[in-house]
Amino acid sequence: MLEQRTIRALLSGLEKARDTAPTGKTRAKTAELLKQEIILPISLEGWLDTLDPNLGGMVFDIGADTITELSGAAEIARYHRPKATDTTTYATTGLRPAGFAAVLVWLERLGFDTHPEVFYEDFLPKIRRAKLLDGDELTCLWHARERKKFKTFETFNGGVVVEDPEYVSFTGRTGLNIRATRSKDPLGPIQSLSIFR
Repeated sequence: MLEQRTIRALLSGLEKARDTAPTGKTRAKTAELLKQEIILPISLEGWLDTLDPNLGGMVFDIGADTITELSGAAEIARYHRPKATDTTTYATTGLRPAGFAAVLVWLERLGFDTHPEVFYEDFLPKIRRAKLLDGDELTCLWHARERKKFKTFETFNGGVVVEDPEYVSFTGRTGLNIRATRSKDPLGPIQSLSIFR
């Protein structure tokens, strides 16, 4: 069950989704992020803003942490090394580069043009040579091998039952079918959202 604001932002984003192209700004932001061992989820909004401000705005509305959680990408924590007299330490929690790319792949499967290959192309050769992979690295590897339209099915439940609902159906950016059951009032709740091919 998701918050209404999350489902509303996703539906609005899918209605506005358009084709994008990576720019020099996107590549510069990628190089900057790849220098970090852990990428904070909030960086997702800034990276997507270089492609399309509407897409970055959608992530802002939903919350980068919620997007990360929904995508299933693994967040990790790294603790700062304590000094000899320290009795506590603090951690930085975020995504490894492969996890960041896995979030971009998940958004692309929902129908947004996120260009995850721009992000993972630098470390893909290392993934191809590795004997063992984690889930996020496997997502990047499989995405790099895709040559045709992928099959996908995602359903988001709003946790409410709408009386006298309105059924909305449209074709998304890459031919994905998007169906929503929502209140006839534009500010009313959304019961469910389905994205499939």
